[in-house]
Amino acid sequence: MKIRPLRSLAAAALVTTLALTGCSSDDSADDAPSATETQTDGATDTTSDADKATLEKVSVTTSDDAKPEVTFDGPLTFEGNAAYTAEQGDGGELAEGNLVAVNMSVYSGEDASATNSTYDNDALTHLLLDPTQIPASFVAAMTEAGVGGTVLLGQPGVEATEEGGTTQPAYVYVVEIEQSVPTSAQGEDVAQDDDSLPQVTLDDTGKPSVEIPDGYKGTDELQVITLKKGDGPEVGEMDFVWSQYSGWQLDGTQFDSSWERGKPMGFQLMQVIQGWSEGLAGVPIGSQVMLIVPGDMGYGEGEGTSDSGQPLGDLIFVVDVLGVN
Repeated sequence: MKIRPLRSLAAAALVTTLALTGCSSDDSADDAPSATETQTDGATDTTSDADKATLEKVSVTTSDDAKPEVTFDGPLTFEGNAAYTAEQGDGGELAEGNLVAVNMSVYSGEDASATNSTYDNDALTHLLLDPTQIPASFVAAMTEAGVGGTVLLGQPGVEATEEGGTTQPAYVYVVEIEQSVPTSAQGEDVAQDDDSLPQVTLDDTGKPSVEIPDGYKGTDELQVITLKKGDGPEVGEMDFVWSQYSGWQLDGTQFDSSWERGKPMGFQLMQVIQGWSEGLAGVPIGSQVMLIVPGDMGYGEGEGTSDSGQPLGDLIFVVDVLGVN
């Protein structure tokens, strides 16, 4: 969906940027990657034998509620971005296209000191196992590990150049796969009693369809109708959100759907159309909502399409909120 202006996930990044805010554990780690992003260019799709051997030398001790303890004889160097399945999980299989919730901790390749971790914020982050967005080697390592498994990632160091930049060491990421996120909202159904509004039905997979009443004219102001009420944390205005969605014009024409593409979509809430940024803020994770968006909070008023090819006028969306970073 070309939501204005949607930030796409960087295909070349080893771990897609999932949040704009880091979780640095101390001021000295300001230049280190956050536990929800890496800073890589030219990511490769395979892990070299040398880099795999380097990761195999990293000793990791995990616990249920604290960042892992990591030791190795350093400093470490990597030829390219590297991925290695350190521990098999027993919580279920994973497949390409799954959205997973993980704990991620980052360690300096110089001395194994921890720089950042999701444990510092007591909040999981999410990764979409999609080789068009992260290297295939990382997807392969995650699917091999499964839920409950642990994957190690190696990121090469960066040398300062005459043009500028800062020299940084290599980094090691420890990714603990906590759960596979359902592809549809799992909240409690909320009764819909207003027959004058569009009516939503779901198929066996949770994919929505909508029946629009004859003569329905849309709305003058944003309407947010809860179809399923989740019990997770509320979406914040600055969050990066993972969702499934479909969108329709008032004549019933579906113009976009993540369901048709077979995978969830991630987006920064402050960078989407106003109807989404206002309508999804405060919605609990696990919820499904119908957004009835007036044209001036969507792609514009009127008929036809915008310069970017998006439909003008009032629009209807059904959005499943799966997770946030």
